[in-house]
Amino acid sequence: MLNSQALQQSVKHPDEAFRRFFGNQGRYPQFRSRRGRQPMPYPQRVKVVGGNSLCQPTVGTVRVVVHREIDGRIKTVTICRTATGKRSASVLANDGRQASDPPKSVDAEAVIEVGPGLEHLAVISDGGKVDSPRFSRRTAANLRRKQKSLSRTVEGSANRGRARPAH
Repeated sequence: MLNSQALQQSVKHPDEAFRRFFGNQGRYPQFRSRRGRQPMPYPQRVKVVGGNSLCQPTVGTVRVVVHREIDGRIKTVTICRTATGKRSASVLANDGRQASDPPKSVDAEAVIEVGPGLEHLAVISDGGKVDSPRFSRRTAANLRRKQKSLSRTVEGSANRGRARPAH
């Protein structure tokens, strides 16, 4: 049995993506594979119990490690499962404070310029230079080799699962 609001959220996200695309506010939405990261939003009725448990509808109480104290009222909890089977929860809470305004003026002497260089990756206005990464050619060759070996495997086989990247 699933939470109805979680199912509504799974329909709402692609709808919002297409609305933005047709309103010229973004790119065409990409296909989301079932492999990899699997987010599940719970927009209401989720509570943190005792500082180390998360109470979800239809799932029950799950023990969690809370990295930061949650201030305010919980609005949404998104539970993600990675390809390796680990789960994590992101909690969105409203603490009642107003968002701070951006600064009105900028100190002109504190601003630096960064631009592309011919022999370096970037050249900074104060004279500093950032060297280009020399390992990109070797990394590209490694990626090409691994993609070729993946394409040679039979689809759905155990060897294909081993050759496929973990993310």
